[in-house]
Amino acid sequence: MRILPIFLGCALLAVPLPLRAAADARLFENLSGERSVEVEFDSTGCFHHITYEFEFRRGETLAAKVTEVTEKWDESKKPVRTTTRKVLGTVKLTPDEARGLDRLMAFYRKPKFGGCTTVDSISIKVMEGTETVATENYTDATCSIDKMQGVTLFADVVRKALLDKKRE
Repeated sequence: MRILPIFLGCALLAVPLPLRAAADARLFENLSGERSVEVEFDSTGCFHHITYEFEFRRGETLAAKVTEVTEKWDESKKPVRTTTRKVLGTVKLTPDEARGLDRLMAFYRKPKFGGCTTVDSISIKVMEGTETVATENYTDATCSIDKMQGVTLFADVVRKALLDKKRE
């Protein structure tokens, strides 16, 4: 299900739109074989703008390749453009972290109201080899995700990659 943010006065209304979705409530926990999940996470607020790309695959355990995407405003062309992609590393995730990612997806899949100045945009592609078999897109402006228990945030996966890189 896709969430379309609609501004009504000072309130943000989240309207579900039909979309070809992954639909698996245990997308990360059940990931196997040639299937992979690609996620683009973009967060914009008053004092930040960050973008990360993740590629989740299962080997012996679930692993995520984490890439930091740097974007800059191009004054001559006017649009934002990607300037660098920096691979931060590939991290192994525990079964608890995989379940936490599935709980995070359950949160994103539910319609919700927002109003926070921080807006997270999440785009997900489920791949079978090189073919896209499902997509999901969400927008979250609730500022409530950091307070939730039992979820694995995409920021947690980034932190894990940065810690692993620091140990090298």
